[in-house]
Amino acid sequence: MGNKTEGTLPAGVTLSQTCSLVEGVFSAPGPLDYTPSPAEPWSAEGAYDTFGSQITQHAKALRFLCFEQVPGCLSSGVVRRAHAILMWGAREGNQCVVKAGEYRSTPAHSDTGYVYPEPSLIDQEVERVVAKFNENLPKVLSGHMDPELLAAQLFYDMVTAHPFENGNGRLCRLLAAFALMAAGDPFPTPLTDGHKDTRSRYRHVLRHADKHGGDVSRLAAHIMECRSFSWQSLMANDHVGDKISTS
Repeated sequence: MGNKTEGTLPAGVTLSQTCSLVEGVFSAPGPLDYTPSPAEPWSAEGAYDTFGSQITQHAKALRFLCFEQVPGCLSSGVVRRAHAILMWGAREGNQCVVKAGEYRSTPAHSDTGYVYPEPSLIDQEVERVVAKFNENLPKVLSGHMDPELLAAQLFYDMVTAHPFENGNGRLCRLLAAFALMAAGDPFPTPLTDGHKDTRSRYRHVLRHADKHGGDVSRLAAHIMECRSFSWQSLMANDHVGDKISTS
């Protein structure tokens, strides 16, 4: 769902294709070769002939981040490693290889004009973000903070630090899933609420935070809707499975 939200999946990709690739990654015995050499090139902006590599690396990053890390021990090293796995082999255009796992070295701003930190400040910004998350997680576990707010704060703090040249949005959606699992969710929550306009709704809540001094309340509400949709989908699928198994 992260690549679909990002708009990098080409038209014609089916749900069964995606599920088959993801299942292959999660059913494979570990340890995985997360960054195979040579890397299989794929377009960071989406192309059908690179669909398999894009989804495979995304699934590997999800497995690494959500199932092979100690909850509450997020670090800048884990963030960089997750990005390296996620964007391994990605290309921009015909020649430029995305620097997977390496902080950006040039200034950047969003399409709304939000100016991200200068490259010289990225390292300390990422350290600040992960320290804030590790400080907030015990508040969630003790019932003094909502898990959706924890995920929203980590997501927004990291995406506005914008540490990498490409893949920041995709990485931050994985970090939101990591945050919810650290708070007790049994499976990763994709940031989709089931609506056809999920992408525009997602972008709207981010713009709201940009325009209101980093207020992530609407982003947290969106994440709550996504959690609800994920649980409804799970229960619906379990119900179908029960009917099949008893027929």
